[in-house]
Amino acid sequence: MKRMLKALIISSSLLAILLILASCSHEHTPSDWIVDTQPTCEADGSRHKECLDCKETLKTETIDKLDHTPVIDAAIAPTCTESGLTEGKHCSACKTVLVKQTEVAALGHTEVIDKAIAPTCTETGLTEGKHCSACKTVLVMQTEVAALGHTEVIDKAIAPTCTETGLTEGKHCSACKTVL
Repeated sequence: MKRMLKALIISSSLLAILLILASCSHEHTPSDWIVDTQPTCEADGSRHKECLDCKETLKTETIDKLDHTPVIDAAIAPTCTESGLTEGKHCSACKTVLVKQTEVAALGHTEVIDKAIAPTCTETGLTEGKHCSACKTVLVMQTEVAALGHTEVIDKAIAPTCTETGLTEGKHCSACKTVL
């Protein structure tokens, strides 16, 4: 019974096809190409020609997919503390990455020593510090060192003599020799 039903369906289908083909007894007038699906850079497209009178499809073709439209993704230079990226490319139409950007490691600071400045009797000094020569970030802050103050030394009075003049008592700094 199933075989009979199957044979009947196949026969009916073939008869329908023959009737369709036989019904078109004129000479076909082909149309220009009609685009069914536009090609993209990811997929082929398709087009066909049909008879202008009976609309029967006469010919179909595949339209090759388009080339990607590359756009450059600019490189980003690394800094002392931030990583960067290499140059890359992607398609402006479909956004497909054509050349992947890769990460470039941060450079790290380039340390420079800021020399200590010794305090004097009257001027403050600074401790040693460090900064980055590339980005100028202070890595070790210099701190102020208080002025030392004078180290007083008493200059004794000298009594005058018959032939020499004398001096009164005075003071001077033993470090900087300033007369106080």
